[in-house]
Amino acid sequence: MRLKKYMNFIALGIEADGIFLNAIRRTSSKKEFLSVCRDHLDHTRLMPLEPYSIPVKPCDILAGAHR
Repeated sequence: MRLKKYMNFIALGIEADGIFLNAIRRTSSKKEFLSVCRDHLDHTRLMPLEPYSIPVKPCDILAGAHR
């Protein structure tokens, strides 16, 4: 599924624990994918404009600027 590859970028803005990204990576159908998105995104709470800060180890390789 094409959308799954973009979730690595989007997931850090959804929640910091990695639960959403882990669930998205495990989906195997469009129905499962949309269900996970609905479970995590169908709410009225405000979401941050910047991604959550994640702990980065010296051996981790990430693209872009990190705090």
